[in-house]
Amino acid sequence: MKNKLITATLLKGWASKRESQSIMPELIKRLIISSGAKVRKMSIPSGDNVYIPGWDGQVSSDSPIFNVSAGISLWEIGTNSDVRTKANNDYNKRTNDSLGYDRTKATFVFVTPRIWEQAGNWVKEKKSENKWKDIVVFTAIELEDWIAQYPVVAIWLADKIGTIKNTSLDYPQLFWNKWAKGEKYVLPPSLLLGGREDAINAIKVSLRVPKVIYVQSVSREESLAFICAVAIECQAKAEDSCQNIIIAKEERDVQELVDNYENLVIITYAVGSWNYATDKGHTIICAVSPEEQINDVIELQTIERRSFVNELKTIGIEEDVANRYAISTARSPLALRRLLHIDQLKPAWLHSENIQNLLPAIFVGRWNDSVDGDKKILEKLAGHSYDDFEKIIRNELFSNESLFLEAGGNWRLRSAYEAIGYSASFMTISFKETFAEIVNDVLSDDDPDAVNKIEATDLCFWNFKQKYSFAL
Repeated sequence: MKNKLITATLLKGWASKRESQSIMPELIKRLIISSGAKVRKMSIPSGDNVYIPGWDGQVSSDSPIFNVSAGISLWEIGTNSDVRTKANNDYNKRTNDSLGYDRTKATFVFVTPRIWEQAGNWVKEKKSENKWKDIVVFTAIELEDWIAQYPVVAIWLADKIGTIKNTSLDYPQLFWNKWAKGEKYVLPPSLLLGGREDAINAIKVSLRVPKVIYVQSVSREESLAFICAVAIECQAKAEDSCQNIIIAKEERDVQELVDNYENLVIITYAVGSWNYATDKGHTIICAVSPEEQINDVIELQTIERRSFVNELKTIGIEEDVANRYAISTARSPLALRRLLHIDQLKPAWLHSENIQNLLPAIFVGRWNDSVDGDKKILEKLAGHSYDDFEKIIRNELFSNESLFLEAGGNWRLRSAYEAIGYSASFMTISFKETFAEIVNDVLSDDDPDAVNKIEATDLCFWNFKQKYSFAL
C-alpha cells in the first residue's frame, strides 16, 4: 500500500511491550505461510508456548523464504533492548549446541523488531567464522519490507498493535470478531453455513483459481459475513489457499491492492470491471444484494432451519427459544443480530423516506397481485392505485436488505415479526381504523361452496369464488 500499515518505527516502539514477545513468533509464521514458500516442515511456537526450551523456530523449505535460502533454517527471536547482547548470546549458545542439527547445512536466523544499525557488520563478523551455512538477521527495517509484501499480515499485526483504526482494510477473522460479538452472545461462523453447501463449494473453488465472482443474499452485509465465514472455516483447516484473503470494501482500496500485489483473494462491496485482476493471480469476490442487479451470481439460500437452531444452542440459547428466534427472524443473520442486541442500529428500510408508503405491504404481509380483492385492500390502505403502489414496492424489492420476496405474483414479507415490530409506531389513527375494517372484511370472506365441498363424495373441480386470495 502507498501508506505502510507497519513501519520500522512502529515496530521499534512496540518491541518494548511485553505482548511483542508472544506475537513475534506468530508474525514470522504468518509471513512464511503468506510467502508461498514450499515449506516441508515448520515449528514456531507462539503465545504461551514461547517459553518452551529449544529453537524459537525450525523450518525446512524447498524454496527461499524472503532473504533466507532454501533448506533448513533455525530461528531465534528476541525483543530485548540490548540487541547485540541478545544476538551474541543466542549465536554462541546455538553454535555450541545446535540441538542435533548440522550447522554446515543450516542457516542461523536472528530476528528483532528493533532497529539495529550494526546488524550488517555483526553478520559479516559471524559469517567469517564459517560455523554455519549462512547467517541472516531481520531487524525492524527488514521486517517492514517483508510485511509490506503481504497486506493481510500487515492488517493482522496492526490489529495486534492497536493501529488498525487507521485503515479501511480488514481480514475475515477480524471482521467476524467485530460483526458477531455482542454483550451476551458471540455468533459462530458456522451459523451462516447451514444448507448453503453449493455456495460454500463455489467460493472454495474461487479461493484456488483466480476469478471474479458475485455472492448475493438479501443484503451486502450478509453476503460479506457469509464469505468471511467460509474463509474462516478454510483457515481453521489450514488450507494454504485461504491465507491471503483481505477485505477491501471501497473501490480505491481494491484498485490499489490489485495494482501493487499478486495472488490475493479480495472481498469487496465494489462492483467493477475486475476481470483483469485475474492476470495477477487475484480472485475478486463481490458481496452484493439484489440492488446491484447482477445477472450471474452465487445466490445464498435461507439458512437451513435445523442448522440455525442447533448453532444457537451451541452459544447457550435454549432450544425452545432458538426455535422462536428462527421464526421471528425468518433465519436472517442481520435480524438475529438486532434481536440479540449485537447490532444496535435499526434496519436500513426503516430510515426510508417511503416508510409510510411501505406500511400497507408490511401489515398485509402476504398477497397475490393477480387477485383483484387483494389489490383493492392495498389500494384502500395506500390511498392510491395498485399500479402506483406496486412501483414503490418493486423499487424496495431491489434494495439492500429488502423487506419483501416476490415469486409469480405472490408477495410476502421476509421477516414479518421484525417488520411489524419496527414499523408499528408509524401507524396513524386513520391507518389503524382502515386496517381494522379490512381485517373484519377479510375474516368475513366465507367460501360460498364450503358446505358443498365438505359434503361432496365425488371428485369435483370448484371455481374460486372468494374475494381474497388464500395468501391473506
